Amino acid sequence: MGSDDSLKTWVSDKLMSILGYSQPTVVQFMIGLSKQATSPAHLVGKLVEFGISSMDTHAFAEEIYSRVPHRSSGINQYQKPEREAAIDDDYVDKSSVTTASSRRSDNHKKCFRKKTEVILRKEKERQVKRRTSPDEVSDSESEEERLKDQREKEELEQHMRERDAAGTRKDIARFRPDLKLLISSATLDAEKFNAAIVTSLQIHVTQPPGDILVFLTGQEEIETAEEILKHRTRGLGTKISELIICPIYANLPTELQAKIFEPTPEGARKVVLATNIAETSLTIDGIKYVIDPGFCKMKSYNPRTGMESLLVTPISKASANQRAGRSGRMGPGKCFRLYTAYNDLDDNTRTNLANVVLTLKSLGIHDLLNFDFMDHPPAEALLKALELLFALSALNKLVASENYKCSDDIISIAAMLSVGNSIFYRPKDKQVHADNARLNFHTGNVGDHMALLKVYNSWKETNYSMQWCYENYIQVRSMKRARDIRDQLAGLLERVEIELTSDANDLDAIKKSITSRFFPHSARLQKNGSYRTVKHSQTVHIHPSLGLAQVLPRWVVYHELVLSTKEYMRQVTELKPEWLVEIAPHYYQLKDVEDSYSKKMPRGAGLAS
Repeated sequence: MGSDDSLKTWVSDKLMSILGYSQPTVVQFMIGLSKQATSPAHLVGKLVEFGISSMDTHAFAEEIYSRVPHRSSGINQYQKPEREAAIDDDYVDKSSVTTASSRRSDNHKKCFRKKTEVILRKEKERQVKRRTSPDEVSDSESEEERLKDQREKEELEQHMRERDAAGTRKDIARFRPDLKLLISSATLDAEKFNAAIVTSLQIHVTQPPGDILVFLTGQEEIETAEEILKHRTRGLGTKISELIICPIYANLPTELQAKIFEPTPEGARKVVLATNIAETSLTIDGIKYVIDPGFCKMKSYNPRTGMESLLVTPISKASANQRAGRSGRMGPGKCFRLYTAYNDLDDNTRTNLANVVLTLKSLGIHDLLNFDFMDHPPAEALLKALELLFALSALNKLVASENYKCSDDIISIAAMLSVGNSIFYRPKDKQVHADNARLNFHTGNVGDHMALLKVYNSWKETNYSMQWCYENYIQVRSMKRARDIRDQLAGLLERVEIELTSDANDLDAIKKSITSRFFPHSARLQKNGSYRTVKHSQTVHIHPSLGLAQVLPRWVVYHELVLSTKEYMRQVTELKPEWLVEIAPHYYQLKDVEDSYSKKMPRGAGLAS
């Protein structure tokens, strides 16, 4: 198996250097051609027939012929038409290769295609006969052989399509060096992901000097693309110039993000793998080529359920123009767009409007339904935002932590929540260490809000040490931003003459203060281990990475809902159900919380209560 993989890698590298592109199906087809060939010259003729002719073709044919094992046991039914359609000359030298008749080559291709279609049709009839008359199947034809035939058939069909497209591009490029080749794809799946990687290598091999910027949707895609590019360039060795791969995404530590701004060494090329953070927030000198798959991860908000979904969606026309503008900031550049159409989305249709409504109210704008928005949001979203703000008493008073004597702790938690999910860093090669460091802050099953408070207070006790952040896999930049936000909140409390108070031993006071502003986000445990939101009866789950995922308390309050593979709660803390009626009697009634105690809980669940 290892020798097969190394052979495929070698063939792929050779194709990349000769043609400027490589695909697994093409690699497999080349190996199949070599197995069928009777001599290196015979193989050269086949390569020319399929439109592959260059100065390196003869050497490539000799070397692959020597590497591929050959059998003398004849050919199968899919190899037979290729042999009949192949050039029968015993020897084809380089001059005869370059002067071969294009008409004869076309005839061979048509013959090969026609006979292959006949074979495929016969194979389909044979499969139907096998299903209807299984007893007539020969005992010598094993399941493995049938599967092999099926794979070869699929590879032939796939190759015929790819060969026609690739041959056309190569033939045109040979006579039109001024032509700009733009590769397009329809969807963001494995095909589009591969297209972005292949296009990067094509640019590196064929285009003049200049760095490359590739837009991908998230951290996982970027890390995968980085590994693939490193593997491909490592296999090519010194046959191509150095390709420096620099990832950039929100959770990447600052010192690693800074590498994208380092000057590219002479004779090398830099490829930057970025999320949409590089659309407007960054300007990288030296970028000449941009590869835009046309997708990004975007939040979509459902006002009925209060759930945010992080979905891969097509970018807007404005984003497409921004991405194109990243190319050639210091001179002429090119943007390779892997799509054909735009899809414009309005921000007002995919965000929670509570902050927008609160800001407009604070400015004295009260008639929100008739307000002249540039893009008017749905009326339902505005009404839901008003309903939420009214339930939170956010339209008349805001600071509940003053009543519970924990305002100093609450502004620390609020600042940490404002930073988002970029507090902890989880490097791919040290995931276990990072997870253990994170769980240390959850000792005692205190919940995510209290864990964030522990993180901030511990950092503060070390005099805001950068070394402490490195040791605990915490983002220094995010902590500094949280500190700035906390300072602003402290200034606002001072302005309204609210004293900063704290009682580290009274955790219930902090939890009550959190519940007083997140009581609409409460959920109770179900028999199957999932949770159901109290007000909307929606099934949700605690994310496996959270501290309470293994504890499963009976009642929780969460910061937000996010839809990914499941409906997950983010930033979860345990609460007592009687707090809901005590804190929000206008929102909850006793019947909403009293039926939970009579239900049988899952074994081992509810231990935090």
